[in-house]
Amino acid sequence: MDLIYGFQKFQVLYSCTSLGVFEELAHSRDGAGPMSAEALASRLNLHPGALGRLMNAAVSIKLLQTHPTAPHQPAKYTNTPTVDKFVVKSSPGSLRALINSMGDMYMMFGKLSESVRKGSCPIPMAKSFGIDKKDQSSRLIENALSEPVLDNHINQNLVPNQLKPSMPTKYNTNNKLSNKEPAVLSPLQEHEVGVMKKPDLGGSPKKQLQLAPTGVYSTNNKQLEFMQVMHMFSMGDVKHVIGAFDLSSYASVCDLGGGTGAIGAQLAREFPETDVTVYDLPHVIASAEHFCQDKPNNLHFQEGNFFDFDQPLPSASLYILSHVLHDWSVKDIDILLKRIYSALPKGGSLLVLEKCLTENKVAPFHTVFFDVGMLVMSEGQERTAHEYRALLRRHRFNNVVIKFLPKAMYRDAIMARKD
Repeated sequence: MDLIYGFQKFQVLYSCTSLGVFEELAHSRDGAGPMSAEALASRLNLHPGALGRLMNAAVSIKLLQTHPTAPHQPAKYTNTPTVDKFVVKSSPGSLRALINSMGDMYMMFGKLSESVRKGSCPIPMAKSFGIDKKDQSSRLIENALSEPVLDNHINQNLVPNQLKPSMPTKYNTNNKLSNKEPAVLSPLQEHEVGVMKKPDLGGSPKKQLQLAPTGVYSTNNKQLEFMQVMHMFSMGDVKHVIGAFDLSSYASVCDLGGGTGAIGAQLAREFPETDVTVYDLPHVIASAEHFCQDKPNNLHFQEGNFFDFDQPLPSASLYILSHVLHDWSVKDIDILLKRIYSALPKGGSLLVLEKCLTENKVAPFHTVFFDVGMLVMSEGQERTAHEYRALLRRHRFNNVVIKFLPKAMYRDAIMARKD
């Protein structure tokens, strides 16, 4: 029964999180104390009756708790200690960003049956991430330069102050932005998304643009929350993956698709004589440095697209692909590995960081469910160690060593050398 009702329970958690219920109750704890649904609805501009029903459901699954009131008086609510510890934004152990990101992926998993029927992702990967694949570069730039006009404190709470992006001032693009009419949003969606300003590129007049919440990169808030989740996953694994092989002999390292720089920063600190570059798309690099406190002098962030043949890959004696190969189709992987092999000097290496499936493909749990997630939101898949070895050998990486890392939840280490 718990499995059957599981999706409803998550929606109660997600709705309370995204609507600001938990945050407002956390604030009231230090002031007004327990709050009624009517008082909370007034502060959050929500329907009081509907909010009361949602909060009662949250009480039933131990997310909220009620407090005694006079007979026939409305119930008053506070967060449970579990919510204050793991959901409220100000808590060091907050999983708020993960909850919101999983909520964005919720609709994609509703397409799982369709994916199994067709054998392919019903939503192209680019669209899953709020990107128009036909004009990918322009949409990425549009998202990177868009400044959200947030109409209430709930939206502001979605992005911690220290993670707000400082945008690059120069982009090299000849692409034009799409002139499609904005999607019609419900009041709840408008409340969640806010209004995005269309940037002025190439002298075009500024316009107001609303982006539907269909992808993890569809607004600045969602992008930063998704990056925060990826950063959290990386930080839990980083010491284990860096210690899997002796990396001290590499003079230069480039982490392709390195995101927030979690792995690159740790590598730069452990090997101060090594030149480390984190390479990713402009809108990611624009925000990445906010995740890297006390950036080492030997760590650099560089904008680029590793699928763009007009942009040579940064030179390096070691390339890293962490949670990259599982995102893409075999065709795209072939393109990327061919580029890496060509760019590597003789004796250089590629370090692939992916969690391998067992040979029967029923474990580890997180990797199996990542594999299902790839089925509904990308063209990629998870693989066994044997499959990764075969993939790399097909691209002339004949010297492949795989180390399983039981203490790393999301990654094993695969070192492939160019002879």
